[in-house]
Amino acid sequence: MIGLASSASVENCDVKGFQRILLQLVSGKVVTSSCFYTEEVEQSLKVIKTYIELARRNDSLGKLTIVKTEEE
Repeated sequence: MIGLASSASVENCDVKGFQRILLQLVSGKVVTSSCFYTEEVEQSLKVIKTYIELARRNDSLGKLTIVKTEEE
């Protein structure tokens, strides 16, 4: 997990009290989670942002090699 995400944000879902996490990957792609309770999303976001900060401190982003695969 360390080094694959470069940023994380939150987006509100259609149902009140539910949100989803948006992750920007180092490859430029965006990964979107399912909708979860706001409290769960807030806790997950804290953990994710901690890992992102660790990756930045250790310069893990600069050590990654992105390999593209062929899609069938």
